[in-house]
Amino acid sequence: MFLFSANSYNPKVVLEVLQVILEKALQYYPFNISWIRLMGDINFVNEHYEEALNNYLKSFIVCSDNFTIPIRYDDLVIRRMIKSCGMLGCYTQVGILCQFLENVDYTLAFHSLGLVEQKLSGDALDAYYHCIWNNSILEYLVHIHNKRGEFRQRKRATQVTGLLELNSNNNEEIRHEASNLRKNIFLRALCKLYVH
Repeated sequence: MFLFSANSYNPKVVLEVLQVILEKALQYYPFNISWIRLMGDINFVNEHYEEALNNYLKSFIVCSDNFTIPIRYDDLVIRRMIKSCGMLGCYTQVGILCQFLENVDYTLAFHSLGLVEQKLSGDALDAYYHCIWNNSILEYLVHIHNKRGEFRQRKRATQVTGLLELNSNNNEEIRHEASNLRKNIFLRALCKLYVH
């Protein structure tokens, strides 16, 4: 089978060859962050969303030394993780990942969390309240729970909103530390689900 013809190439074949080469390379250099991320991109393009999440999370594990060193998150990778979670029907995870973006995508976060509240998702919002640090998202959840008469969930969201470290009047360092702590907790939870 030829990769290239006279003036064109078959992208599917190139992708398959690249995947085989990457798999072999990762056997010898399993901690190469760029290669792990590229494998995630290949899986994402091939619509293997769970495998894509597996690779993206592995790249975070390696570059952060198992989440002990703060890392900068690439918006493109986060967007691909968001889409992967959405395609897997995990809308709570989508809503939380929207906080990781440099400019929080409130529209997508609110829409995704609205789908969770309409019971269109089975990924247990209650289990992730401690991973939300954005006050606007927390206030939205309080509003939704109040509107639907879900007083236990509203109380839980209100308690998280009232945490001292999430106070919007705190200095930047405290808010940054609180968000990093919650990012690490959330990413570790995702690793338990997707990394194998």
